Amino acid sequence: DKGEGDKVSAKGKLIAERLRKQQEEEARIRALEEAEAKRIADLEAAEEAEAKRIAEEKERKKQKQKEKIERQKREGTYMTKAQKAKAAQAAQRLEAMRAAGMTLPTDSSQVKKRPVQGNQKNRKGGSKNQESINKSEQEDSATTVKKKEEETTTSAAESALPSIQTPPAEKKGDAAAAEAGKESSGD
Repeated sequence: DKGEGDKVSAKGKLIAERLRKQQEEEARIRALEEAEAKRIADLEAAEEAEAKRIAEEKERKKQKQKEKIERQKREGTYMTKAQKAKAAQAAQRLEAMRAAGMTLPTDSSQVKKRPVQGNQKNRKGGSKNQESINKSEQEDSATTVKKKEEETTTSAAESALPSIQTPPAEKKGDAAAAEAGKESSGD
């Protein structure tokens, strides 16, 4: 009996050893698979976080651009892409004119303005709308008030200065008469 128990126990030991090794191998493979699954999940989470960050960045830039456009519209400086291109072309033409030696007005005071049409009636016989009439009247009254203020300040400044009288020969009317007299005597 003893020999058979040893043989069985030796076979049992071999079977037990194989079983143990197989279980260890399965545990190692399972651990590797779990580690790989965890690594993949971490990568996916990182990619998702990156995608979310990029989307938020795009949204923030888009919102910032909208706010910039709204601010420019309020200030009256907003220009579309076509308007910017047109302005760039105008600047190039202006630069080309300057390079060609043309003299151009430097400030807006030298540029001739078109006359503003006042309270004229339409061709149909009706008058312009009431808002434009009121607006033009307000502008006219504002300009007259400014002119009066300027006149009062200039007259006050002139009265503060000592008066200097010009000799009669230097006056414009006398100067023209003297010029005419010289020309007639020179013939």
